[in-house]
Amino acid sequence: MLRILLVRDAEVDVSDLPEKLSSSGVEVTVTDTIEGAAEADAVLIYTTPDRVSWWASCDIRVPFMYLLDLDENVVVTCPHGFPERPAGTEEIKACMDFIIRRLVLEEERYRELFENINTCVAVYEAVDDGEDFIFTDFNRAAEETERIKREDVLGKRVTEVFPGVEEFGLLDVLRRVYRTGNPEHYPLTQYQDERISGWRENFVYRLPSGEVVAVYEDRTKEKHLQEELEEKEKLYRTIFENTGAATTIVDEDTTIILANREFERLSGYSGDEIEGKKSWTEFVVDEDLERMTEYHKLRIRDPSLAPRRYTFRFQNRHGEVRHMHMIVDMIRVPRKA
Repeated sequence: MLRILLVRDAEVDVSDLPEKLSSSGVEVTVTDTIEGAAEADAVLIYTTPDRVSWWASCDIRVPFMYLLDLDENVVVTCPHGFPERPAGTEEIKACMDFIIRRLVLEEERYRELFENINTCVAVYEAVDDGEDFIFTDFNRAAEETERIKREDVLGKRVTEVFPGVEEFGLLDVLRRVYRTGNPEHYPLTQYQDERISGWRENFVYRLPSGEVVAVYEDRTKEKHLQEELEEKEKLYRTIFENTGAATTIVDEDTTIILANREFERLSGYSGDEIEGKKSWTEFVVDEDLERMTEYHKLRIRDPSLAPRRYTFRFQNRHGEVRHMHMIVDMIRVPRKA
């Protein structure tokens, strides 16, 4: 008889689930810990989403999956890993499929969830001894992201539908996961072929049936936004460095966060010696410091209370004093001037 360890990790009622499993000829043990997991054929952890990261750090050496309690619905996640020993008999695989498709989600609810989640999901079956893969399922989010219909990919090789998949690096991930059973996160990488291109982040795992699943996000918009921000940062840094006037950005506590080359020249210190280490107060002569400090306090409280333009005496690392004209303004991030 198949042995299932049902771990209850939340104040939830699981009374009906053991009964359903037992009625199918499965031996179910309900517990609050994973002790005894080694004697079970499979582990089901009934938990809440915020506890998943904790369970993921546990060393569970049998096939397992989460039953996530989402208040109104219970959702089955993928198996999050398989042990070093073989995944088990066909009975385990059949039971896991039974749990996913019939007991918890039921076939209709499974399909509804699969179709309506925003995350892209592609399911593959290995061919050519795991060297290539054919599509066995492809959800609506994946259709929209890849601009291709499910009927145009089902039964076809991934290398045929996405000719850039090997260069992309995902094909090697699919091969490894299929052979080892160990899930892998494939970080943000650009996919490109003659038809489509974009940035994708994948999580790949193997089902008890032997099928390989890629759950992925289209991060193209975020990547383009990041690139735009980086370009703007380069532009602003260029302006900052080449303005011709000594310029700094300081924190509320008077620490100098950034200093341009002209300020380095004027102060006699390098950027590494200044940024994050020195206070602007160190460059003000004692006779002007009290007035400058009061201006700073007023500006932090309300920029309109302190003057934007004034003169003071600046002292560099060699003790040389220069009369300076200062212009101050607040940056619209927390307490930066």
